[in-house]
Amino acid sequence: MACSNSSMKDNIEEESEITRCGRENIERRAILDNIDNKLREFDLFDMNHNVISDPRAQIKVSFPPPTYTHISLLSEDLKSALQNTNRSSNLD
Repeated sequence: MACSNSSMKDNIEEESEITRCGRENIERRAILDNIDNKLREFDLFDMNHNVISDPRAQIKVSFPPPTYTHISLLSEDLKSALQNTNRSSNLD
């Protein structure tokens, strides 16, 4: 009986570890998705194509590169996301 109780306790601990890791992965994925969305907002993925040409109207629209403000806002979001990740890891 003692062996089965020990084995059962080990199984419960293993299941709770799997649950905790799964929750952390979901939280990290949400943080990465948030960072991805911020990068898309600032259009940092496509810096080489900063001119859009509309042949119908013969209008060229040029987008300025991100400013220091954009980059500093982004870095604040990244710092915040990393701090949140560290906090959630330390809570467990």
